Amino acid sequence: MVGEQPQANGAVSNGISAKAEVLTDIAKKVKALDNPVKLNILSSLVESGSLSITDIAKKLSINFSTAHKYLEQLQAAGLVTSRQISDNRLKRMFFVKDFCIELSPKNLFQNFSAINHEHNVAFKLFNEHGKLVDFDEDKFAQKYTKRGMPRGTVILALQEVLPQAYDGITLLELRDMFRRTLEKKSENISTVISQIDADLQHKRTFQHIIHMAHPSALQKHMSGEIFIQNLRSPRLQNFVFGLDRINIHGTTGKVPKTLAEFFKDILYLANYVSSFTEPVFGIDGLNHYAAKFVKNLEKNQLVKEFTAFLEELAKLGRFYVSVELGKPRYVEDAEYDAKTSEELGKILLNIMAKANQNIYPIVKIWDKKRLRDDFSFLPRFYLVNMLPKWQTDNVSIVGESRFDYSWRGLYGTGKVGEMQNIAVNLPRLALKSKNTEEFMKNLELLISECIECHLNMMELTVGEFLRKHKTLLPSGTRGHWRIVAASDCSYAVSIAGLNEVLEILRKKGGKNIDPNTVLKHCLSSMKVRDATPIRLVLREDCDETITKRFYELDSRSFPEAKSSKQYSVGVACGDFEEGGHCHKLLLGGHVHKMSKQEYLKALTKLDKTEFGCIFVK
Repeated sequence: MVGEQPQANGAVSNGISAKAEVLTDIAKKVKALDNPVKLNILSSLVESGSLSITDIAKKLSINFSTAHKYLEQLQAAGLVTSRQISDNRLKRMFFVKDFCIELSPKNLFQNFSAINHEHNVAFKLFNEHGKLVDFDEDKFAQKYTKRGMPRGTVILALQEVLPQAYDGITLLELRDMFRRTLEKKSENISTVISQIDADLQHKRTFQHIIHMAHPSALQKHMSGEIFIQNLRSPRLQNFVFGLDRINIHGTTGKVPKTLAEFFKDILYLANYVSSFTEPVFGIDGLNHYAAKFVKNLEKNQLVKEFTAFLEELAKLGRFYVSVELGKPRYVEDAEYDAKTSEELGKILLNIMAKANQNIYPIVKIWDKKRLRDDFSFLPRFYLVNMLPKWQTDNVSIVGESRFDYSWRGLYGTGKVGEMQNIAVNLPRLALKSKNTEEFMKNLELLISECIECHLNMMELTVGEFLRKHKTLLPSGTRGHWRIVAASDCSYAVSIAGLNEVLEILRKKGGKNIDPNTVLKHCLSSMKVRDATPIRLVLREDCDETITKRFYELDSRSFPEAKSSKQYSVGVACGDFEEGGHCHKLLLGGHVHKMSKQEYLKALTKLDKTEFGCIFVK
């Protein structure tokens, strides 16, 4: 026929036929399993090992003729086999063959890519000089690979093009087919990327907001200079409950009158806010706020009710439950029942000693003498020293975050969380700096940029958070109350790897560099923006996955980083006996960690230091 192209010769057609053979085999098997009865037959054969046609018909309550037909179809598809067995009389028994039908885009790609490429493609083409020569795949690919095209991209495109080749094709035609294939793939990729971008814009994630308001921050995030946590939906981290607000408003339009109602409101609130918070919550002063409900209850009943409550609470996430020992500075005498609160505090700590691992006790000390009390009967606990002058009223510790009332008075904490955190890779700054002075300058610039990012995002994130999440609950004293003060939530800049920074800078001549110097410079860089309308805090970053990422990226580019083997989590320096400088400077969160042995050894000295918070395990 005029215009008919010659067929591609053996090697190419072999690849096509091999692919067709595999597809035909899969199609046979899939077609043979076109109804549930056939699948049931296979299941019965797997369970029993072997069955006759009569056995199958009885077992599945189907006609003999139907069982016979279906078994024949399954055998023709290679799914079962049969043989004659003599047992008093000749009987045909069926057995399941070992087979696997895996039909997925990934499987098709891997199998057929291998089929297409395992044969040496052999055909002749006319080159630029008009000579008929053998096709050389390596020579053909070289034109593209030496200009930077990945070899894998070339192979994938050729797998689509070569089945269309034929003896006598021109090199120009083959390259044009190859180019059009690449353009089609590129167009498909561009379409997918555009659809993903459109999807992100529609969802208005943190990532999309930062991309609009501060794109350079995303670049630094990808390169490893910083790490921006939570790039999806606006979602609070380390949320703190306001139990005082529950006492005033309740959660369902009624103010709680009994301990059972109080617990019910807390559990309702915990479950309600889980849609827009991470499952990490803080409950402040449980013994203080629950005291008004327990005056007429026996100790045994208290133990039973609080134990059941904490068990229910633990099912909803991780909870940091604080017990106040001593009179908190923020309470009025009229509302404070010292005896009841103290007794309830002891009961709670004893219950939490046996509580679910999702319950983290926080012991807040308001009486200096109580610092010498031994709390090692708790499996693990946070001990918060509320006595230092810098320790503001009241402080909430949730995980590695710290919230205090210095922002907007008494009610500036108690219904807030961390809106966003940007971790700073301190060792990267030190590695890139020539000396200590340059490091300090770069540190100030980077912290300023993190703050600028927070400021650029503030209105967008708060607005998006309020648009997306319902934050009002009915009140028992007025119409509604807001369970989250979104505008009071914190924006953190966190630091990690301080130990490594000191080591790097000392090698570069910074002999007098110490933790205080670096931390004070970080804090002064934060205070430049003290007049901002958002709560900006400086804290340590204790996320091991983030510090591991920082180290792995730096060790690829900076040989000096490899000497560390890893980056320390948090600031990892400073002793609570040294006056608590880390606690005073990292008011957004710093916890000194120690073992029980270290805690017991230091017990008699705790009242002589200005530590803020220690975690004993």
